[in-house]
Amino acid sequence: MGFALTVLTCEAGRTSGYLLDHDGRHVLIDCGPGVVDAVQRHVSLSELQAVVITHAHADHCLDVVGLAYALQFPVPREQPLPLYVPAEMTDLLSVLDGQFGVPTLPALRRPIASSTELHPLELDDNSPIEIVPGLFLTVRPALHAVASAALRFSAADGCIAFSSDTGWTDTLLATAEESDLFVCEATYLQATPEELTGHGHLTASQAAQLAHDAGARGLLLTHLSALGDGPQALADARRHYTGVLDLARRDSRWTIPTS
Repeated sequence: MGFALTVLTCEAGRTSGYLLDHDGRHVLIDCGPGVVDAVQRHVSLSELQAVVITHAHADHCLDVVGLAYALQFPVPREQPLPLYVPAEMTDLLSVLDGQFGVPTLPALRRPIASSTELHPLELDDNSPIEIVPGLFLTVRPALHAVASAALRFSAADGCIAFSSDTGWTDTLLATAEESDLFVCEATYLQATPEELTGHGHLTASQAAQLAHDAGARGLLLTHLSALGDGPQALADARRHYTGVLDLARRDSRWTIPTS
């Protein structure tokens, strides 16, 4: 069956989430506001095999509490859902559990801890992790204001890479190298050095140059600051990249091989 990717949400500063399917197994990538409802338009929460969160900014992780509630109430999930996060996020998850736990409901006293099996990711360890049978995840550090994980999902029949939120860094080239699809943030059309490397984001032109340099066969621009920037972002990217190019939109779906 191969790979398929569904964009759930993709707006910079508001919400991000993606559903990755491989051979009938489903992995949720990022969990921004509204993602729990969005994913259920495509699969039930009971069908999720793993969740990967790239970093501890609200537009990428805030709905993890809602996910935990949904997994535990009204009937708790039989098996904890594997949750992969940068190791630096573990304290935040504990704080969220303490803040939003429901003492009067045993299943929700610490909803995240009860509903998930936590796997902290060391971003400097580039060893592939088999997160579901036949699907391997390799993480590398992105360049952002907080610890941010660039993701590479690989299997015998393809590879999909995610930049996470990031400025330009050589680790992205290794993440996206010869990928079938590179899902890359393109927050800005134009930006200051402080925005690009001080905080850590990319322009559409930079995303395209990264895809070109990495030899990615497809590029999906995502995480734009304004939805109206899409046409110009595509035009800017096309000047640097000749492969398959598209813009992330809610509920859009890609398959591997790209077409």
